[in-house]
Amino acid sequence: MTGTRCPPSEPNCEKDPDKVFRIIVASDATWIDDGMIRQYREHLPIAVNWIDWLTQDDALAGIRAKGVTIRPLVFDSPTHRNLVQYSNVAGAPIIIAILGLIRYLMRRRITRKVYSNER
Repeated sequence: MTGTRCPPSEPNCEKDPDKVFRIIVASDATWIDDGMIRQYREHLPIAVNWIDWLTQDDALAGIRAKGVTIRPLVFDSPTHRNLVQYSNVAGAPIIIAILGLIRYLMRRRITRKVYSNER
């Protein structure tokens, strides 16, 4: 809906045609909920377009929202999926532990060196 209105404190004012309000009436916000967006992907572009329209900026409303698509990972086999999953879960801590061990061994080797002031 669009229209003009007077402030509640001035009920008998003249309505200014330059001050237009915009409103969208929806039953509730569950139609833009994450679960509904997964089932009905067309809800997200509608919501984005409504927000553009509500900002009262016609330049933004002219730009249509690009469709957001979910891009699932595609694996050749369950073994490939498991390999990727477990390497992501365990790989980072193992790499950090290996780097820490290398650093520890290098520092230990440096502290065992005997320095002398020879000329």
